Amino acid sequence: MGSLWQGNGYPIATGSGEESWHEGPGGFTFIEEEHFPTPAGPGYLLGIFWWDNRAKKFQGMECNNQLPYTCDLKGALTDITVTWDGKTLAIEELETHDGKKTIWHEAWSQITPSSFVQTGDVTQPDGSTFHFMTVKGAKVKE
Repeated sequence: MGSLWQGNGYPIATGSGEESWHEGPGGFTFIEEEHFPTPAGPGYLLGIFWWDNRAKKFQGMECNNQLPYTCDLKGALTDITVTWDGKTLAIEELETHDGKKTIWHEAWSQITPSSFVQTGDVTQPDGSTFHFMTVKGAKVKE
């Protein structure tokens, strides 16, 4: 995984990391695991996605070693929106940084059996949005 981290006040960094996805039984749960460089040090992320039969949509939760609350189930149910249109997986997450609300938008597109493009954008409290990252993922030989 190659990445470019940039944006308002965020240092620019490039590097390589790992991202893997695992489908659960029946195709209604997914686990995402990431290890990546950031300006703040190594990032470790666990993404959990599941089909909510009652709500008739995917739900998701993020566990991230760089967030103060790490895994937040209540936030997963109220602050995260997961959409899949058959081509792009997108996540919108309401986040709080230094007491200010921001919106994190992340999308995986151009998905093939051996590659994908992952982007991340941040919408600030004033409504301005900036591009934070682009990842070009490629399957590695096991």
